[in-house]
Amino acid sequence: MSMTLPHFADAEGFRAWRSASSRWLPIALDIARGHGLDVGSPQVFATGTNLVVGLDDRLILKIFPPLLRAQFVSERGSLTQLAGRLHLPIPEIVAEGIRDGWPYLIITRLAGTLGSEVWPQLAEAQKERVLRQIGETIASARISYAYFIGKSSSLYAMPCGSASDRQLGRQQFHGMISVTCCSFNRR
Repeated sequence: MSMTLPHFADAEGFRAWRSASSRWLPIALDIARGHGLDVGSPQVFATGTNLVVGLDDRLILKIFPPLLRAQFVSERGSLTQLAGRLHLPIPEIVAEGIRDGWPYLIITRLAGTLGSEVWPQLAEAQKERVLRQIGETIASARISYAYFIGKSSSLYAMPCGSASDRQLGRQQFHGMISVTCCSFNRR
């Protein structure tokens, strides 16, 4: 008999189900085995939003409920766009798929300690330095500019890359947005 992931009408039901890893860990391990991965010593991550299990010291499996599919799309897109673009390591996507309508990623595991474990012990000056470094990293990534305009929820984005790499310069892009906003507001 094959184990299946359930469907939830709301996040509350999912959170309650997620809290008992015995309900979902066998399915997570089955997914990993399906990719030919060793599942000898799994580590369940109790914090976070999704189902997350360390498969070993190199890989992590993240399973996203259909309710949170946007998180899967965002994480997959971010990891793909940022690969090789930052001065620090980021997880690499090893495999992805869908099980019972639940998308998942198998990603590389980074060395270190969770920020949530270290943060409370940091002095204010250290916290400020960490936040500054995070800001610098975000700025160096030169991520797409995105604007949600009006009630239409239309997404307008500038392609990734430096300004010299783009056919559309920053000033032209902002001009296009201004024209679009004016046109939208006149309707």
